[in-house]
Amino acid sequence: MRQIRAYGFTVVEVMIATSILAIAALGFAAAVPSSYKLSEDTKAEARIHRALSSISAALEATPFAEAAVQWHMRGFDVPGLTPQKGDADALPGEIEFAPAPGNIPNCYRITIRVRWMDTNGSHVTEEVRILSNVRDDPGDPVELDAIQEFHGAGNGYFPNREYFYR
Repeated sequence: MRQIRAYGFTVVEVMIATSILAIAALGFAAAVPSSYKLSEDTKAEARIHRALSSISAALEATPFAEAAVQWHMRGFDVPGLTPQKGDADALPGEIEFAPAPGNIPNCYRITIRVRWMDTNGSHVTEEVRILSNVRDDPGDPVELDAIQEFHGAGNGYFPNREYFYR
């Protein structure tokens, strides 16, 4: 009697292979939306960084005596970002001046805030800086020491440790 040889896959082998491919496809499909969100967040961060660099340069170029008057509660645009609904000036960025904590003379605490909306909802990011006309010179080191001491006290006001000196 002649033997018949069967070539190919059994039903069980095909089902196992199909299950493995389906699990791999589901893993890939789950990664796509989070990858897109991460890409959008990275683009927004880059836009904000460029805008903050531009605003920082403009603040540094402004004479200290005029800075608060010229910049306090001033809105600014961040190209590519949509302001949150109800924003009074329809600009995502704003700058807020306040006296430096501890009432250090010749210093302002500046909060640069960006509020925007995208497909993932509403977002807010802010950066807090110090604007000062205090110089680190032997004639008046006390105020600068007070700024640095306050900054290093872990009070949370100056998280990025950046200073503008005029």
